[in-house]
Amino acid sequence: MAFLLFLVSMVSTAGCESVITENACLSEEHVEASDVPASEKKYESSKQNKSIEEMMREIEKKRLPSSVALDVEPIYQEPELPTGCEAVSLTMLLAYEGFDLEKMTIAEEYLVYSKNWDLDEGYVGNPTTYEGAGCFPPTIVQTAKKYLTAQKSSLEAVDLTGKSMEELLHYVADGHPVAVWTSMYMEPPILTEQEESTFPWYDTEHCVVLSGYDLEEDILIVQDPLMGTIDRKQEEFTEIYDFIGQYAVVLL
Repeated sequence: MAFLLFLVSMVSTAGCESVITENACLSEEHVEASDVPASEKKYESSKQNKSIEEMMREIEKKRLPSSVALDVEPIYQEPELPTGCEAVSLTMLLAYEGFDLEKMTIAEEYLVYSKNWDLDEGYVGNPTTYEGAGCFPPTIVQTAKKYLTAQKSSLEAVDLTGKSMEELLHYVADGHPVAVWTSMYMEPPILTEQEESTFPWYDTEHCVVLSGYDLEEDILIVQDPLMGTIDRKQEEFTEIYDFIGQYAVVLL
């Protein structure tokens, strides 16, 4: 999609995401806390007396298997969340961990919103419309924290921004799918900075879940909220991931 000038009275289309002038927030009511999912319990003993930093170091130094495929169920953002790929990707991570939630739960009840056009601070716009801009990892970390706290879960959302693709594969190999920022349909992202905005933005912004890989075939397995399960060439996917800024989030 072509860009429009970022004006107070106009929108800025960004492929999967576009900016609106009114920051229409959805309800932030919490649901009742549920029991800890069975799939989470297997991590409890390994997390005892260990900091997140220690866990990350251990994960990243493990030997990387040649191929891994995690059983992550794809969730499609359309038609309810045309610009809600980030919320849907987080939903896939949570569902993989055993949480029983609907596609709209995160967007309607937990998604953090920005009042200052800052995508690190919160979602800009409304993900239920085509005029939503989206958000970056700090927003998804805070959104996940709200949900996990309500569920009385010991899991934590961790911002992996700045990690190389090889480092991300270590998390997948350890059983942790990763939300990754990329571009829609692997189209070239074009970064831009609008005078009135507080953030750099790029066309075709998108968020997907990295759920597996095959090093010999140079393939990454991706759960795309727009396309479902799809294989991507690792070199091509990594090039876009690096160009955008190496944005990623994982649950540990």
